[in-house]
Amino acid sequence: MHRYGKQVPGYHIQVYVKFLTFQNPEGREISRFQHTAIDDASSIRVLKVYDKHTISSV
Repeated sequence: MHRYGKQVPGYHIQVYVKFLTFQNPEGREISRFQHTAIDDASSIRVLKVYDKHTISSV
């Protein structure tokens, strides 16, 4: 038995948001937000990086 395993794909999805910071070639700090969704049944992972953390990016 898997800890978070579900039998129906798409029924339960875990969503995580990670705050990323790095420097561009000019040395300026840039902030981004990585949204990751993981399906519990199939373990398929989808991620996308956004410029802003808003309701429309979720």
